[in-house]
Amino acid sequence: MSWELILNLKHSLRVMQLLLRFPSTIPRLIEGLWWNRIAHRTVLGLESYIERRVVDTYVNNPVHVKRIHGFEIYLNPHAEYISPLIAVAGIWELATTDLFIELLRKGGRVVDVGANVGWFTLLAARRVGQDGTVLSFEPAPANFSLLAKSVERNKFRNVRLFNEIVSDIDGTRTLYLVRRTAETGLHSIVRSHGGEELAISSVRLDTVARSLGIDRIDVLKVDVEGAEPEVLLGAERLISQRKIKNMVLEWNPEVWPRNRTLLDELLSTYEFYRIRRLSPFVLQKLKAGSFPSSQTNIYLKLV
Repeated sequence: MSWELILNLKHSLRVMQLLLRFPSTIPRLIEGLWWNRIAHRTVLGLESYIERRVVDTYVNNPVHVKRIHGFEIYLNPHAEYISPLIAVAGIWELATTDLFIELLRKGGRVVDVGANVGWFTLLAARRVGQDGTVLSFEPAPANFSLLAKSVERNKFRNVRLFNEIVSDIDGTRTLYLVRRTAETGLHSIVRSHGGEELAISSVRLDTVARSLGIDRIDVLKVDVEGAEPEVLLGAERLISQRKIKNMVLEWNPEVWPRNRTLLDELLSTYEFYRIRRLSPFVLQKLKAGSFPSSQTNIYLKLV
C-alpha cells in the first residue's frame, strides 16, 4: 500500500472525527453535497464555521499549555487563530499536519522556518527522535519565547532554536509586526501591518547548513507570510544540489510570479502538489502553469 493511500485513509478518519466534534457543521456539509458545491466553497465555509466556534470558546476559556501528540505546547492566551485551534479542536492546518507527520522519519533532519509557537517544530522533534535534528527559526520575540519554553518543557535536546529571520541575505532585515497581539501569525518581512518594526538578524539556509555541516534536509517547512521565495533564494545551493527532499510551503499567488526563475528551477526538480484542506484526499498534483489562484499550502517532492 502506497504512503499516499495510507495518508488519505488516516486523514479521512481525522476529518470525520473533527466534524463529529462539531456536529452543527454536518447539515452544512450535506447541503454542500446536495447542491454540488462541496469542492471549494463548502469546505471553506465549514472551516470558517469551525474556526468561529473555536475562537468563541477560546476567548472565554483561554489555555496556556496544551498536551497533544505526546508533547506539551505553550499557547498564546490572547490569540485568535493558531492557539485557539490547537487548544480547543486539537488541530492546526489539519491536512498539512497529517502530511507533515507522514513525511517524518526517525533520524530525520527537519527545518521549520516561521515556527510561530512551535506546532510543527514539536511534532518533528517527537517524530525524528534523539538521532534526528530539528532547526527551528522564529524571529518574533513573543512567539519565540513560547516556542523556547515548549522545547525546554518537553526536554527536546534534538532541537536547535534560532531567533532569526531566514531570507536571501546574511545580515539584518526588518520584521514588520502586526498591531494586535491576537494576530501573531501575520508578522512579515515583505509587508507592513502598521505595527512595530524590528531590526532582526537574517540568515541564509545555505549559510546555516554549511556552518553546521548539514548535508541534507529531509523536510523543509516554510510559512513566512509572503517571503517564501526569499527563503528559497537563500537555499540556492541546497536546492541545486538536490539536498532538500521534501518541502511544505505556503503558496501566495501574488508573490511567486515575481520569482519566475526560481519557480522554473523548482519545477525542474520537484513535483508540485496542492494540499487540500478538509477534503478526504490530501494531495492534488499540479501541472506546470496550473498553480492555485488563492493562498494555500503546497507540497514539493524531489524527483
